[in-house]
Amino acid sequence: MIEVRVFATLRQGRNKVTLLSPEGIACAGDILDRMNIPQEEVSILLINGFHHKPESEVKDGDIVALFPQWEVAERWIPDMRAMSPP
Repeated sequence: MIEVRVFATLRQGRNKVTLLSPEGIACAGDILDRMNIPQEEVSILLINGFHHKPESEVKDGDIVALFPQWEVAERWIPDMRAMSPP
């Protein structure tokens, strides 16, 4: 199984952690497609803790973490505005 962890606004309507069968998944972009997450909404994509691109290969046993664009997350968590640079 491939473990997918989503954060901030990407959690809306989704579980924090989703286990996906690796069947039919060759790259991280396939995970985004399967989970109906537009690539432009993802700012940081990690595979096993390392930064990758949607074209990067994923395989059984990998852990994929997805973080949204900062501007989107900032609207989702109002207290984060105080932390953003001027």
